[in-house]
Amino acid sequence: MAQPATLPEEEAGKAIMKSMFRPFWSGQSINLAVVQALGDPDVRTAWEISDEQLQQCEEYLRNRLSQSDEVNKIRVQQEDQMSTIAVAGDMPSEGWEAAPEAIKKLQDIAERASVFIMEATVEALEEYLTPAQWQKIRESQLANMDEMPIISPDMFEALNLTDAQRQEKAKIKKELEPEFEAVLDEFIKGMTALQNETANNPENDPALYKKRQMEVMSKGKTFSTKFKTQMFDVLTDAQWQRLQNLIDNPPEHAKIFRAKLKEQNGESEEPVQAAENPEKEVWQPGPNSWKPGDAIPEGYRIERNERSRFPRGETLTEPQS
Repeated sequence: MAQPATLPEEEAGKAIMKSMFRPFWSGQSINLAVVQALGDPDVRTAWEISDEQLQQCEEYLRNRLSQSDEVNKIRVQQEDQMSTIAVAGDMPSEGWEAAPEAIKKLQDIAERASVFIMEATVEALEEYLTPAQWQKIRESQLANMDEMPIISPDMFEALNLTDAQRQEKAKIKKELEPEFEAVLDEFIKGMTALQNETANNPENDPALYKKRQMEVMSKGKTFSTKFKTQMFDVLTDAQWQRLQNLIDNPPEHAKIFRAKLKEQNGESEEPVQAAENPEKEVWQPGPNSWKPGDAIPEGYRIERNERSRFPRGETLTEPQS
């Protein structure tokens, strides 16, 4: 007798991870890290988002999901594919092997569901957050771009891009789209393998796990560096100076968001005692901590600043303040 089937946890995880990163790259204003950070009262205070606004967003999201025809459509399609897989073999494991097309469709449905939830979340935030609050969020992301495996082109809106610059941004994204998809697939496979290895060997050395994690993230960061350096060339000298200042002298709200990002990544900073007050603990960066300028390749920074000393004139319209 055929047994009911469910999407294996590993495959579901891959679909969900794709849904987190692809919309962020495609132009969505926030990613899962920002949504999770909004649950922290310290981050909300830093971004000047009230508890009432958060409650309004949550109510909007609940109504959006409960009243959406798309949610019902996804649920029906998911049940159809489950049935196809269940009857493909006498045991669920046989069903997975016997119905590869149904499994692929189920993965696509899972990704669509996650994307829909993220899009609805962004809708809720856009409904209730003010332009000043969005500016803080984007500045926090821009100042901490080196903490993210894949950056969002939308974060550059913190620099007041012109329409001409947005067209250049869209052109860069289109050219890099195939490379992004390849990097995303490799990143997700690597993270999934690392998670499985950790689950099977919970006593593994944390330092070894961190090293492996950095290796997995390295190609994503290499791709992000390729994209952002092309975007840096689109910026006017005034915008370039603003960006450097955000990174080298991040505002307090960006520092608080960075602390949350490190917590999400499983990192921590060890407190030390201040010399003038041994009883008082103060924060001190760890060996792998953020350092000013990490988000900008040093060679590019030197070359661009040299270029800015002898400008040939702006090729793009200066944004209005």
